[in-house]
Amino acid sequence: MKYIIAEAISQELIAGSNGEKLVYARVLEASSPKHAAITEMFDKSPISYFLEMGQYLANFLKLDTPLVFVTDWSDATELVGLRLESSARTVDYPNLCFLAFYTDWDNLNNSSITELFAHEFSHVWLSWMGYDFNNSLEPV
Repeated sequence: MKYIIAEAISQELIAGSNGEKLVYARVLEASSPKHAAITEMFDKSPISYFLEMGQYLANFLKLDTPLVFVTDWSDATELVGLRLESSARTVDYPNLCFLAFYTDWDNLNNSSITELFAHEFSHVWLSWMGYDFNNSLEPV
């Protein structure tokens, strides 16, 4: 499955063009050491199996949105709403569910990405199938 690895520009939400709240991230180029480290982790761990399962589901659902992983976040979570900046352009995805992970670049294993990946990716799968995460919020 083709996926995008990005790094958070800020953990503060920004306003999109229609006022929606977005996380702001920048695509990591394939030549980036961070991109290489994350890709190697994905390829050499059970994450590769979950990516393959996700590909099957995405193909079945005929999805055309990107699968995005955002590094340098405070905690592992799924989020909805992303502004994604690349060298070519910046695109807002107000309804995109994506994965954000805490990333300890000195010791990636300390980041717990491999342990939390399946759980967080399952939230993305639910989003792909139309689940509204607002239904899960506890009343205040």
